[in-house]
Amino acid sequence: MLQAKKDPPFKWNYTWTATNEDGSLDKDKQDGLRQPDTIKVSLDVAETGVNSRGRTRQVTCDIVPNKAFYGPEFALIFTIPQFKDKLQSKLDKNSSGYVAQLHTLFGQCLQGKAASHWKAVLTSYPVSNRMVESFQEAQKDFLEKVAGITKLGDVIIRQLEFTKKPASLPLEEYLARRLEWQSHISGGYLRYTLALSTKHQLAEQIFSHQPKHHQEIYA
Repeated sequence: MLQAKKDPPFKWNYTWTATNEDGSLDKDKQDGLRQPDTIKVSLDVAETGVNSRGRTRQVTCDIVPNKAFYGPEFALIFTIPQFKDKLQSKLDKNSSGYVAQLHTLFGQCLQGKAASHWKAVLTSYPVSNRMVESFQEAQKDFLEKVAGITKLGDVIIRQLEFTKKPASLPLEEYLARRLEWQSHISGGYLRYTLALSTKHQLAEQIFSHQPKHHQEIYA
């Protein structure tokens, strides 16, 4: 918890975007805002049709690689959704090699330190015991390893409750960011033990995190 307070893994602005000294987004520096570079990942999928005769064909997908430079949120926004949409969705769930493909292909989306983290995580999941369910648990372990913090969902729950809105952050972006953090929790890739806030509590958090003169306007 202390580590999460000192260096939050989920910040108001993405860690891969350029910011000014006050923490606001530097929109003049386009390098931090451009589309990240991609790599090509190949997979073999079964051909369909009466004349397929069990043959396979190779499919190539463009994936934003994860190097563990930008914390766990980079994987939540780029790596995991792209993996599910472009790779996992094309695999045959009934194939005997489906589970092995999941682990291998996800590893191909990772580079450098991120790839090392994934290899370290897989040592806790022997090949003979791997399942679809344990694959998602391994992804949770991977995110925690990248962050160096366990139970990342608890981190977000605390941030939603206690973190004040920066003065430089427009209200619309503040609200959008809160919704995005909530979607990270509901996405099923973050462990948490704290109780989720109710809609009423979330509304009260938004009110209490505003500057006092804004609160008076709302009141």
